[in-house]
Amino acid sequence: MADQILTLRQVREDDCEMLWHWVNQPEVRASAFCSEPIPWEEHQIWFRKKMADPSCYIFIALNEDKIPIGQIRFDPIDQENLQIDISIEDLYRGSGYGTLLILLGVKKILNIDSSKIINAFIRPENKTSIKVFKKADFQYLQSKIVNGIKTEHYQKQNQ
Repeated sequence: MADQILTLRQVREDDCEMLWHWVNQPEVRASAFCSEPIPWEEHQIWFRKKMADPSCYIFIALNEDKIPIGQIRFDPIDQENLQIDISIEDLYRGSGYGTLLILLGVKKILNIDSSKIINAFIRPENKTSIKVFKKADFQYLQSKIVNGIKTEHYQKQNQ
């Protein structure tokens, strides 16, 4: 892992457009469950719903210069399980931020509720994400179909 410093802050209303740009970056779309670009209007509706949902957690990662470099989100699956989603801004991919972002985000969530189980569903061809989640101590469970797409299911529990 790179000798990087990251801090997390809660997502804010004014992050909506930045997140929309990030989610529509070609590499992000290629590894998403739906590879089509997301229209601005659709993103705004999605963002407002997420902001209003107390069981959804979204954090923005800031580097040592306080520049936003990525996001991490935890969506509820059920009472005890959360699904993790991360993305790193194009300019900062490959810099070692991914594992650190996952470790910080999971620590923050488990400090909020230590009983939560964190789940990652990764497309098998996304070797970089698989490597990053393994490095963050996620354990492989099984292949699983999610929204009609084959994924690799990784999980992390509080130990």
